[in-house]
Amino acid sequence: MVDEELLKAAEDLARARLSEKRYAHVAGVADTAGALARQHDLPPRKARLAALLHDISRESSPEDLLAAANRHGIEVDDFTADR
Repeated sequence: MVDEELLKAAEDLARARLSEKRYAHVAGVADTAGALARQHDLPPRKARLAALLHDISRESSPEDLLAAANRHGIEVDDFTADR
């Protein structure tokens, strides 16, 4: 279950990691996702959570992404690492 505390944490994370322009986009997507979920009898909090996090690493450097993969034990092939 997605509670308000988790949504707030996701919102705070997005606000901290993204530029103002990208955060405005993410906030708009979250509003739209929540509304669409309600119209289709789906959990709006889950939709908002996914929307808030969908671009969370969009502005991260390739080096930061590779470091995160390494920290989490995710193997990255040479082709991907060189991109």
